[in-house]
Amino acid sequence: MLKASLARYVFLFSAALAVSTAASAQGSWTPEYKDGVLQPLADGFPNQEITILVPDRPTASDGILATQMIEAAKPFSPVPLRTEFRQDFQAVPAWEALAYIKREGNEDGYVVITFSHAGSLADTMAVDLKSVVGVTRDDMQPVIGLEISRWFLTQCATVAWEPTIEALVAQIKANPGKVRYMAQGAGGGVDLGFFSFMKHFGISADQVDAIPIGGTVEQATATAACEGDVTVTTVDPIMPHLQNGRVKLLMMNGIDRLPEFPDVPTAADLGMAGGGLRSGKEFITSKNVPAEHVAWLHELFKKAASEPSYVEKRKKIPGLLVEIRNPADTEKLFDETVTQVRDVLDQLGLLVVKD
Repeated sequence: MLKASLARYVFLFSAALAVSTAASAQGSWTPEYKDGVLQPLADGFPNQEITILVPDRPTASDGILATQMIEAAKPFSPVPLRTEFRQDFQAVPAWEALAYIKREGNEDGYVVITFSHAGSLADTMAVDLKSVVGVTRDDMQPVIGLEISRWFLTQCATVAWEPTIEALVAQIKANPGKVRYMAQGAGGGVDLGFFSFMKHFGISADQVDAIPIGGTVEQATATAACEGDVTVTTVDPIMPHLQNGRVKLLMMNGIDRLPEFPDVPTAADLGMAGGGLRSGKEFITSKNVPAEHVAWLHELFKKAASEPSYVEKRKKIPGLLVEIRNPADTEKLFDETVTQVRDVLDQLGLLVVKD
């Protein structure tokens, strides 16, 4: 059952592993503000509208992030800012978006793309991106790292075993193939989180019935209805079901426990080095964008992401940490994540691109 299920969503692990060496330094450029507005570079950049391209719907997490970022950044930008939502990018969305801006010749920095790791990073290993969309990891570079968020391992409140990670592990080992995991199917990051958790506890992929159900909202809803036994999601989709008692939290990734859930163990509590696989949001662009243009964009979005009003809005999402990273530090995080993701994909038999 698992192999068939995995086949249904292997191609849908969504979007993009980033490594580029340009733009980690600003060179001789020093940011200049006049009346609170970041001034253009000597070459005139930017002198036209800047777009945040979201390969998803406006109400998706990336869409909300982009909208809030635009609102925060507008007072500091000398040019208009806008969002563009592309729901037609569905297979490997961020990579399709990157291929799109390259085809359109938008490689001067006027378009940046929302990017989510770790699920996005799996694309470079689970899919031959060059053949599918015509771009690879070498075609992109990070602009800024914005935040880190948590994943929750959750189970239906009415299953027969106790609501603890130890009881779940015992149930899976005693009944291989019977516990139903509600998988993502149109993303994959949280699925990587689930299987990395299971690997740590000595559970192989074929001991779980993975059923692709849709996005995190569908995963949460199906688990709350006990159509499935367990799932891993980001925090928001599971909260209504947690509040009405239809699901129980078993664990989360990360190192520190959340004040909202002091009794829920973290991956670090359970012996996972570094708190397990991490999830985050970034902006990326084409590798061909000049380094100083990337430095300018980084400065603009860093300024916006440091605004108290923006931080407060992002902090309303439980478990989310605003963590601003420069391009070099973002690349380092991507490299670390790739190592973890590669191991999980290999265990699942989904490792297509090995180098």
